[in-house]
Amino acid sequence: MIKNFIDEEKMRKALSLLERVLEVLEQYSGIVDIENKYPEDLMNILKQEKVFAMMVESEYGGLGLDYVSALYVLREFSRRIPALALSVFTHSQVLEYLKVSRHDLYEEIAKKVSRDGTILALAITEPIAGTDIKRIQTRVRGHGDGVVINGSKSVVTNGAYADFFLVLAKGEKGDFCAVLVKSDLGVGIDAVVDTIGMRGAGIARISFRDINVPREYLLEVGRDVIRNLFHILSLGRMFTASMALGVLDTALSEIFKWASTREVLDKKLIEYENVRQEVADIAAQAEILWTHLIGTAKRAEEGKDISYDAVILKFKSSELAKQAVDLASRLFGSHGYLRGTIIDRIYRDVKGLEFIEGANEALKAYVFKTLYKRFNKNANLLRVLGEDFE
Repeated sequence: MIKNFIDEEKMRKALSLLERVLEVLEQYSGIVDIENKYPEDLMNILKQEKVFAMMVESEYGGLGLDYVSALYVLREFSRRIPALALSVFTHSQVLEYLKVSRHDLYEEIAKKVSRDGTILALAITEPIAGTDIKRIQTRVRGHGDGVVINGSKSVVTNGAYADFFLVLAKGEKGDFCAVLVKSDLGVGIDAVVDTIGMRGAGIARISFRDINVPREYLLEVGRDVIRNLFHILSLGRMFTASMALGVLDTALSEIFKWASTREVLDKKLIEYENVRQEVADIAAQAEILWTHLIGTAKRAEEGKDISYDAVILKFKSSELAKQAVDLASRLFGSHGYLRGTIIDRIYRDVKGLEFIEGANEALKAYVFKTLYKRFNKNANLLRVLGEDFE
């Protein structure tokens, strides 16, 4: 079934990219986790291999991957350095926003990404407002031939590396504004956050203090901002699901290595039926989610609304990945409790998947609300549910 969704040429490009970079990622995975950054040598390789341009069209110098082939790449990245997958898809979200809002500017930035390795960041979350965008305090006001932006953002992925920031702010009338801000205009990198997991993604606190931005970089104002923002968040949730399955792959791989050699009561762990049952259940659910994910990516390429599917895929994949990592930790026993091991890294990384691109609890509330609207049209179905929904 999945083969029906695959563009063979784009998949060949994806596999070629993976062949060139996976060994390097293996070598740097531990270093990135320790140093909480991509070393210069690794960053140079990523730019040289056009990792950040993998979803830029070939006509603009990129690799031209589609959503389906990009999901394969991000899943493989997440088996080595999940933070890199986070960096790449966040960067790609900004490109997508530019594409749907200002295609002329998209062409300019896409060429920079392909030619120079330009990196983009999405600046939404704020220290006080969190992810509640109604409470954001960052402000934009008109000034001469441009606009002036003031405010601060927290937990900005790629914040430490970005050449441009896509910033969500409010205008003088309280309307939402999307502004593209070049880092060399005076963006302040207040701190690189010492995160528990997803280390290396350049997650930072940044500030804008009376920064003058050319008016052409004020992308849009009003309802279109929110519509396009939710569009790229849906893509981000789809990509997060791929990340989660990559972390799950690592957990299962480590389980098989360990359980095939470790003996308890003169019996290898892999020979215990409860272990086999739980591994099989996790693997089966992962296959179902992956098939759903690829189908959703194909629908996204066709311009269809994927918001509901993306929400489900994100929270189910992250919960399943956590289940796989928990199983690995239990099977490893005290060895799974040591610092500096693969289990240590993925245990910390999988925690972040619970809230990246929306906390799972909030996403489940969205699913319930959607179902309520659907079933509320049929009184018989509501009676079957046995609840008073009025």
